[in-house]
Amino acid sequence: MEGDASKVDEMQFRYPGPKPYTRESAILMIADSVEAASRSMDEPTETTIVQMIDTLVTEKAIDGQLSECQLTFEELGLVKKAMVRALVISHHLRVKYPSKA
Repeated sequence: MEGDASKVDEMQFRYPGPKPYTRESAILMIADSVEAASRSMDEPTETTIVQMIDTLVTEKAIDGQLSECQLTFEELGLVKKAMVRALVISHHLRVKYPSKA
């Protein structure tokens, strides 16, 4: 679409099923979005990961996707912290081992 978001049909990318109605299903929905978005990050740092998770969760809340799941703000904060920890660990830079040649 050459960078023109107005040409994109958002409904082609939406899940057609019901909104999450349990805490667990909401957490899985968030985790799926966060994991997919994290794979497209060029340089994932703790700061950029936190910003990405905050943005995704805020967008889902504004869109009403979390309105039926009874997930509290406190629980949502704990989930976000756990996801940040998991992604920071999985994206950390690894030290190259010296060759044995």
